[in-house]
Amino acid sequence: MRNKNKIPANHNKSNLRLLGANMSVNPLLEIDEKRRVYQNGDLSIEITCLHSKDLPAETLAAMVDLTEETMKEHYEKSEYGWNRKSKEKEFKHDTARILLAKDASNGKLLAFVHYRFELDDEEKFPVVYCYEIQMPKSVQGKGLGRYLMDTLLDIGVRFKMNKVMITCFKHNTDAFKFYEKLGYGLDICTPSKCGLEKTYEIMNLKIRAGTQAS
Repeated sequence: MRNKNKIPANHNKSNLRLLGANMSVNPLLEIDEKRRVYQNGDLSIEITCLHSKDLPAETLAAMVDLTEETMKEHYEKSEYGWNRKSKEKEFKHDTARILLAKDASNGKLLAFVHYRFELDDEEKFPVVYCYEIQMPKSVQGKGLGRYLMDTLLDIGVRFKMNKVMITCFKHNTDAFKFYEKLGYGLDICTPSKCGLEKTYEIMNLKIRAGTQAS
């Protein structure tokens, strides 16, 4: 989820970094290979990364189903409302990338991250923007969410992005606490800092020299 899309307007250093990131065929393969497998007790998960255009129809449907299961109530409390077709369209966006976390034993989708390489809301800096991170309650609390967000951070470091950004509903207090534990804070362009009353905030984790995921 994000409040708007930004399209680079000028050919500058930021846009060159953005271009380089978006030209990557598979960003996951350009970071440490440890990020391709997650294990915690009997939980064994394979992580892959696909461009939106390469998403199988059944995977896309499973992503929308999972988002509806975990987020429909939150969307209905917001100014967005829930729209299944709109969410599917987001996942199929030309620049959308998807981290898929599947059960290693049966290939079942357990979680996913929808992200894009974009300019921030000030159109100044290249960022990796997390539109969605979704997983069912059955796998929550097992470290997978942190692992996937750390993977996204590693991708941001690799492509010299300035921040990892995410939009979070204010009424989704569990998610807010989760991001705060990871070091995320309110972005300069978040509605509350701009005098706007919205049901969401924009958060970021700045990527500085030497930044590494834990």
